[in-house]
Amino acid sequence: MLTRELLMHRTTKGRIKPGFLDTENKSLRNLARDLIDIFTDAEGQSRETIETAANEKIAATRRTKVAKGLLKLLFDRSDFRTADPEAMKNRLEIFHSSVQVFRNLSDGASIESYREAIANQSGKSMEIMEDALYSDLAPRRPLEGFKQLTDVQLLERYNLAQVQGLLLYAQNLDLRIRESDISKVRKLLRWLRFCRLVAQVKRDEDFWSLVVEGPGAILSMQKKYGLQMANFMTGVPFLSNYTLEAVVQLPRKPKATLIIDHTDELRSLRKDSGSGYIPEEISKTAEAFESENWDLDLLPEPCYLGKSELCVPDFRFRHSETGISVAMELFHRWHKGPLIRRIEDLNQYPDPNFVLGVDKALVSNPEIKKQVENNEQIFVFNAFPSLSKIRKALKRYE
Repeated sequence: MLTRELLMHRTTKGRIKPGFLDTENKSLRNLARDLIDIFTDAEGQSRETIETAANEKIAATRRTKVAKGLLKLLFDRSDFRTADPEAMKNRLEIFHSSVQVFRNLSDGASIESYREAIANQSGKSMEIMEDALYSDLAPRRPLEGFKQLTDVQLLERYNLAQVQGLLLYAQNLDLRIRESDISKVRKLLRWLRFCRLVAQVKRDEDFWSLVVEGPGAILSMQKKYGLQMANFMTGVPFLSNYTLEAVVQLPRKPKATLIIDHTDELRSLRKDSGSGYIPEEISKTAEAFESENWDLDLLPEPCYLGKSELCVPDFRFRHSETGISVAMELFHRWHKGPLIRRIEDLNQYPDPNFVLGVDKALVSNPEIKKQVENNEQIFVFNAFPSLSKIRKALKRYE
């Protein structure tokens, strides 16, 4: 992700346009390649050492802001050693020991003799002690892994990151899809649910419309929800024909409209549109139900609730003996608006084989609490529903 200071964009007549890079530009490719090479050869080096080498390259280019953005994305692809939990304790012991050594030194003793005395007392060389002294601090931690990519891929990642960064300040997201390959849409809808987002979905033949509440409308959880929205954006470029529109409100700036489509030729570094990725908590749920009387579908078909809106369930359970099918949709703490609309749909158009899971953070709202209490089709969970919660919700259908 790119911070707001690293975003490149301009606003003209109420429309905000990301500063996309030409991925075939020779000088940009050379810059990207130089920065990648630093990380490729840096295993075991500290973050501050890598930054120093990268800053030399950045100082030599006129595209300073772009170079800093590319560097940020490369650090995002890097794994640094986890801090030693004993590092602070060891540091205090060294400090305490060095104070005792200093007090016992004779007047006029040199700094070399002081360092030698500390090393003799600890039984370790000064080089080893100095390396370990602040090893828990982020700048001193060594690089342990780097996800390799090409220069063109880095520039493509930068272009997508420009859109993701703007979506962190979106009031809403309106995605219009014209796609004859229904499997692409289904995979995107599943990716939407894996990102814990809820959309108002409508379909007219091969035309799909997804409206998602943006992080700018959920200020209390803007950062966390915004990251979910940005993560969802990585699945959009797999569509062959789409238009994305969002109202963006950057801090201390007037509202502007972001419009991008398939002609912008955004690329995602993900291997596919999400067909092979399943979050850990969902895979564990699927494994647990392999021995149950319920068959679990992780890629359920969208279903209609109400007159025209489609719903994308998180799960669909089918009982192996009776054949009864139960759809389950989960609403997390930032889904207040969509949850209220879904409850209204179920009240107006009852579907006895539809179950709602609601994060307990939402139940503190009086309007929602009144609807949830004594409702057999709704259960409450914390963060993600436990297996016992899901089993209890399904028991009435057995």
